[in-house]
Amino acid sequence: MLSNLLALGCIAAIAIILSLHDEKPLPDWPALISVNSLAAVVTAVFKASLIMPVAEGLAQLKWNWFRHPRKLADIVLFDDASRGPWGSLLIIKQLPRPQKAIVAGMGCIITIAALAIDPISQAMIEHRTCYLTREPSDLELANVPRANYYTACPTSLLTQVSYSIDPIMEAALNKGLIDPEETETQIKAQCSTDNCTFTQGNDGYFFSSLAMIHFCQDVTDRVVKNSTDTWHLKGSTLQLAQSSDMVMLSIAETPENYNDDQRPFLSFDILMATFPDPECKKGCGLTLTIAPLAVQCRLDPGVKRYKGEITNGIYRETEDKEPSQMLKIRPTTDGDNDYAWTLVTNFRLIDGEEKSCYAVADEAPQYVRVDSTWNTIYGYGAPSADWNVTWNYYPQECDWAMSLFAGDALRYSLANLIGESVTAITDIGASEKNVNGPLWLKKAYARGQGNLSVCGLQYVSSLGQLDHSRYSQQPW
Repeated sequence: MLSNLLALGCIAAIAIILSLHDEKPLPDWPALISVNSLAAVVTAVFKASLIMPVAEGLAQLKWNWFRHPRKLADIVLFDDASRGPWGSLLIIKQLPRPQKAIVAGMGCIITIAALAIDPISQAMIEHRTCYLTREPSDLELANVPRANYYTACPTSLLTQVSYSIDPIMEAALNKGLIDPEETETQIKAQCSTDNCTFTQGNDGYFFSSLAMIHFCQDVTDRVVKNSTDTWHLKGSTLQLAQSSDMVMLSIAETPENYNDDQRPFLSFDILMATFPDPECKKGCGLTLTIAPLAVQCRLDPGVKRYKGEITNGIYRETEDKEPSQMLKIRPTTDGDNDYAWTLVTNFRLIDGEEKSCYAVADEAPQYVRVDSTWNTIYGYGAPSADWNVTWNYYPQECDWAMSLFAGDALRYSLANLIGESVTAITDIGASEKNVNGPLWLKKAYARGQGNLSVCGLQYVSSLGQLDHSRYSQQPW
């Protein structure tokens, strides 16, 4: 009776242990004790308390069996059955005999069935990896910097003799000129796991950011041949003159002749000497193989949509190929020839979610003041005094701007780079590698094999880091 009570108690103990720790983290117990070891001990006690009365019963049934004449060998069968599963199996094999030991057979079946207690006790407990849901900290939350406005400038340009950009943008600009393919790595995207994806749905764009929009066109038809060895780009100061040390590629800012609403942020012309016969089948030398190529490019601040991915800690992103929205040029004071660039969009894309932009009449937190007639953002342009202006308020994420000082500093820095050129060192083989000039400009020269994509877009790609004004800027 006591053994049976102990067995029932062990079953209850196992049930309690499993219920207390089901779907729970492992308890903080001493190293020698665990849920598994505790369950194993209780199971061992249960098995012993279950088998002991069965073994004693088989031993007693041996004498009951011999109340009648039996074979002497049956003594061995009962003794073996009381000692374990093998003997129990042997006595079960004797049950077909005419003299059946039914009660003893039931005890033997219990003994054999007890073999399953150990594997069942192990299968009762399963350890699974549990992912706990919690709010991530700011350092753990994956994000990519974006910019709604660009105002970076070291000091007020009113007190500066020359224009200069902030050091972070200057470093990004130099990096982009030397290695334009790696400019994305300078964006300080945050991902605690080093593997994050910034897309909307399966492959949609994830966010919008201030960027620099570029457009290049082939204007070789404007090249005029002045003589047998001189070419001139009409409407520009650029020219090519054949000589042993001739300028192979030169860049100049496009002469200004724009209405205010058509004025680009920066426009420049490229004139270079190409070599249609690189294998010199018709002979080599500057005077034999030159063909001029002219490209005109313009840069304008605008808004682009992006999706990105961080793989093994390296950030890469893809921009939307659809036409971008360009910022509008705005005079900063009535009558002055100084400009800022602003834009108010109808939609905003943040963290993969696109929302409409609605104006409100009254001032509100996180809203920006915008005139309803010309969409001039307050502080980034000055409506004329005779305009009948009504001011509305738009969400900060819908407003985009580049300030006068930051824009002029960036424009003047780029204009200074445009003054560089590539010149030939010797007459023979200048089409291959014997040229002198800045490394980034020699890449644009492409060893005399330039075309629209290689010459114009290669140079603009070098300025691609301007898409990442996010280096030093944050949203509103």
